[in-house]
Amino acid sequence: MKAMNFIRRLLRFQPQHYVLLIWINIIFYATRLAFGLILQAFFNALLPSTSIGAYMWSLIGALIAVALVHLSFQAFRVHVSQTYMFSLPRLVHRNLLRRLLELPGARAVPGPAGEVISNLRDDVTILTTMFALIASNIALLCFTLVAFIILCRINLLITLLVFLPLVAVIAMGQAMKQSLDKYRRASREATAHLTGAINEIFSAVQAIQVAGAERAVLAHFDALSEDRRTKMVRDSVLSSGLNATFTIPLLSGREYTKKERSVQIKLRRGVKTMTQPRQAAPTVTFLDEYCQLSQDLFPDVRSFEHFKQLHIGMLAELKRKTLPAIAKATGESDPQALHHCVASAPWSVEKLRERRLAKLKQALAGRVFTLCIDETGERKKGKTTDYVSRQYIGNLGKLENGIVSVNASGLLDQLPFPLLFRVFKPQTRLKPEDTDKTKPALAVEIIKELLAWGFRFDVVLADCLYGESTDFLEALEGLHLKYVLAIRSNHGVWLPADQHVHLTRWRLFERTFSDGAQQTRAIREIIYGKRGRIRSSLLTTDPTTLPKDGTWSVMTNLEGKLEKTIGNTSGLRTWIE
Repeated sequence: MKAMNFIRRLLRFQPQHYVLLIWINIIFYATRLAFGLILQAFFNALLPSTSIGAYMWSLIGALIAVALVHLSFQAFRVHVSQTYMFSLPRLVHRNLLRRLLELPGARAVPGPAGEVISNLRDDVTILTTMFALIASNIALLCFTLVAFIILCRINLLITLLVFLPLVAVIAMGQAMKQSLDKYRRASREATAHLTGAINEIFSAVQAIQVAGAERAVLAHFDALSEDRRTKMVRDSVLSSGLNATFTIPLLSGREYTKKERSVQIKLRRGVKTMTQPRQAAPTVTFLDEYCQLSQDLFPDVRSFEHFKQLHIGMLAELKRKTLPAIAKATGESDPQALHHCVASAPWSVEKLRERRLAKLKQALAGRVFTLCIDETGERKKGKTTDYVSRQYIGNLGKLENGIVSVNASGLLDQLPFPLLFRVFKPQTRLKPEDTDKTKPALAVEIIKELLAWGFRFDVVLADCLYGESTDFLEALEGLHLKYVLAIRSNHGVWLPADQHVHLTRWRLFERTFSDGAQQTRAIREIIYGKRGRIRSSLLTTDPTTLPKDGTWSVMTNLEGKLEKTIGNTSGLRTWIE
């Protein structure tokens, strides 16, 4: 896309704001002319025999009124200008990132990451400044034309003597613009190359050490730094020369005193400023905004940065999300730093959990959601970590040495979100202060805690581990909760001698998935003896062959037609898992 087409398309974004910005600038500069015009009218109206008392008060009132109007337009001008200058970069950044995410391949952008970040930041800033300058220059052009006409009407010769040198200066500036742009572009490219090199060095510290390339890397860094220094000096010298040629610094005694006083104040505050904590390094915008809600729970900035890095690692596509792997993926040079943050840093897990649940409850605003109970595990070697034992790991589907937790997740409007979890403690790894609790018992604790927090859920979903637990079922009934629980295919019920199991006919229903796709499935009710309030059903993708991986047994206390109440509800558990 050509530059002019790109500028025209950007101008079409909120054009009313840009036109308003131009008009406000014109009125702002016009109020400056008003002072001179009022004074001119005042002196033209004076007569030799006229007392200036009444005219003087009229003059003062008019000047005060114009000053108030000028001040009001200045405030409104700043508001409109800042609104436009923040909305335009947001649009460009969003479109650029969307385009980058649409590109194929593992690396969607060419060149070092630091160079891309520099270009994304600096180019958009320059573009925004250009639009602001265009609006200001249009207003200045109108101001200049009006002022030129007024001066010409007063004295044409003096006006030409004033404006002709200004025109010559502008022509000289335009003639030197090409050289200035060349040096400015070279300095920016050198800065981008140096930033990219620093990013790549930080990301490959271990590889550099293994290859023994420390000296070569430092020599490359020195060469890039020297190249940047040379180009920055050229740019600064030419810019300073132009400023010295076209700008005459005139400071009155009062202005000099103000500047001197401000320097003295800054020097006095220097010690205090140096002791203020630095800002945490930015990462991904939405993660920064989320973690910012809990920053006050971390006493030092490094712990808060590690907290954000852990979030990035949990969302990253890593094969194993260990602390060393997360540290490497996030560019942390010391893998032990994340271990120190988790194990020894002065922050409270309980306070962080309370903050997260409080913010989640606030975001839900009393809305009812679906609660899913499930357990997950992670394979781990050895037994150094607490509660690691040889046990069934659900996501692996077999017995392995690892750690298991019982988790509660919510689902609202097709959006899943985590709530609480409890680490399962095997009998063989219990500590003296621990209490032996089953996974269903941990799930009941989680549900009661969520209810105590005030969360509202319309149905509880869980797999057959919980569906076959009498204690878990009785706890849900005691809490008056609705549920859809998976049960084993060989689930049995003790029946009197005169009663037996009935199977209803198959009923077809449409299973609707999260992406809107549908699939025809079948459901039949399993009646143990007499039909009661708690009902069992069999769901399948093929009622003829009953495939093992496509057939499920569930138990529920939901009312109404089963194909409408549990046909889609039971499938939500599998989707969340």
